[in-house]
Amino acid sequence: MLWEAGDRICGKRLKPLIALLIPVMERHGHLVLDETVRLRVCEISAATIDRVLAPVRASALGGRR
Repeated sequence: MLWEAGDRICGKRLKPLIALLIPVMERHGHLVLDETVRLRVCEISAATIDRVLAPVRASALGGRR
């Protein structure tokens, strides 16, 4: 959901944006996170973001190009 809200940007650019997106999305009711999960998501590395999003990106793009 954060990746979509960030206009599907790469992990390196999404990493600093996560700290801004989470409070805004929670305030508007689009996201609900426990404090523990929020902290873990804010600490995630850009490389891990890219690894986690790899299957999502593949399905969103209709497979490899």
